[in-house]
Amino acid sequence: MNPAGRISRAADWFGPAQGSVDGRGRPTVAVMTAVLVTLGAVAALVAALLAYVGWRDRRRRSADDDPAVVRAARAERHRRAAEREHAQSDAWNRGGHGFTG
Repeated sequence: MNPAGRISRAADWFGPAQGSVDGRGRPTVAVMTAVLVTLGAVAALVAALLAYVGWRDRRRRSADDDPAVVRAARAERHRRAAEREHAQSDAWNRGGHGFTG
């Protein structure tokens, strides 16, 4: 707090930064230009990064996206299920009814 009893700003203690504000406390054109150029560079970097990640992910197709792989996996599951059902019904038809068989 300063002697007047109010919370002071950094400019009250240190004075305004040289060349950063005009007489009314507003940023100068040079400071605003630097801020806008920095924000533009960051935005361009983020856009480039998002574009690269999207391009990379489109090139790298997962096995789930490949229709031939999906068909082969479905056929394998169907074949295994059919074998399992056949083995169970075969055991039942041969009299394998648990303890009473």
